[in-house]
Order: sequence, then C-alpha cells, then structure tokens
Amino acid sequence: MKGITLQFEVNGQSHVLSFNRNDSRWYVLTSGVDGRMKVIPVINDDEIGFVANIVVPMGDPGQAIMN
Repeated sequence: MKGITLQFEVNGQSHVLSFNRNDSRWYVLTSGVDGRMKVIPVINDDEIGFVANIVVPMGDPGQAIMN
C-alpha cells in the first residue's frame, strides 16, 4: 500500500495533505512565499489536549475563519 495523500485547493492555492508513515504524522505541503516547498505538521489534539477554536464570520455567508 502506498502513502496516503489528498490534494486540495484553498483560495486558488494548491495544497497536499500527506501521511508520513516513518513518524506516523500528517503534513500539509504547499508552496511558500519564495516558491519553495513548505511542510507544515498537522497538530494532533491528543498530543496537546483540547484546543478551543472560535469561528469568526467573514461577511459572506459561506465564508468563515478559525481563530
């Protein structure tokens, strides 16, 4: 079985969600401001405990941000 990946787009920018089996962790891969690949580890709430998030409406009924 190959690695697990999911490609998606947010606001016209392409991202990839990828599972690294070596460290059993998810990462988001995207291009940084300088054009180089940026790897962002996904935080597992089991590692740090509960993290409260507040959803703030952005004006358009279909848009919201997590704060």
